[in-house]
Amino acid sequence: MKTYFIPNAILLFIFLVSCSSDFRTEKIDQKFLENISPGSAIAKFKVENFVINKTEAKINVELVEVLGYGSSTKPLNSGSKFSFNLSSEDIDKTILKLNSILILEIAQQEEQMIETEDQTKSNSWHVVRIFNKMEN
Repeated sequence: MKTYFIPNAILLFIFLVSCSSDFRTEKIDQKFLENISPGSAIAKFKVENFVINKTEAKINVELVEVLGYGSSTKPLNSGSKFSFNLSSEDIDKTILKLNSILILEIAQQEEQMIETEDQTKSNSWHVVRIFNKMEN
């Protein structure tokens, strides 16, 4: 009995640690994935570059994974590049690091909702919500 307890306890500990590292993010995603607005998507983005000044943060990101779509939202391709301008108050500077992952809800600009050849043009999308702005 004792010989199985320690290996099993170690395996259980490793399993719990690996699950808990992304637990908060997944819980946030699930809460909002059921009610995504039309023309919007919730996705994970990798930060490639950013510039922050007193009033604005400009971030360049690469789409890693779409977590969910609202109705009438055109599919987005992993690897697509986006550039967003945010109020510097909207972004937690502690999470904005090169190669960090941001979970964002993005939406097509209303004037850009007409079909275009490139649905991922960065000027046709804007950030609606930053889900992990308080996470490290």
